[in-house]
Amino acid sequence: MAIVTYFTTSNTVILGLLIQISPYFIKTLHSEYLLLKEPSIQQSPMQKLLKEVNEGCVVFYTYNSPCTKFCTNPNNCLNILDALDMFKEHKGPKAFVFTKVWTHDCKEGTSTNLKEVLKHVPLYRCDNNNCVACGENNLNACLK
Repeated sequence: MAIVTYFTTSNTVILGLLIQISPYFIKTLHSEYLLLKEPSIQQSPMQKLLKEVNEGCVVFYTYNSPCTKFCTNPNNCLNILDALDMFKEHKGPKAFVFTKVWTHDCKEGTSTNLKEVLKHVPLYRCDNNNCVACGENNLNACLK
C-alpha cells in the first residue's frame, strides 16, 4: 500500500493506491512505481501533484520500506530512484516515510539501497508513536 499526502495551508489532497503486494507474485508493479513512474515520470500522479503547488509539505508514505529487489535496486529497470529526483525540485518540506521494513527480498541490501533513497529525499520510519529520521549515520536504527 502506498499513499501520497499533500498538505497546503488551506486544504489537504490525498492521492493513493491500495495494492496488495505479495512476496509470491513478484511481477506485480509495486505501488511506489505506479505513483512515481506511470505512465511516465513526467506524467505520474506524484509529479502532477507536486506541480500543483510547489511549496507545500509533501509526505510520500508507503507501509513497507521500498523493496531491494526492484524499487531501490539501481540495476533493475523497475527501480524508483530516478523518479525520486522530482522531490529534489520541490521547494517545500518533503519526506519519504515507511512503517515496516520489507523483509521478503534481499535483507542484506536494505541499508545500502535505502541510502539511495536518501540521496533524493529525507527518509523516515514512523509508527503510531513516533518517527525516526533515517540518516546516513543511523540507517541501521531505522531497520530494527
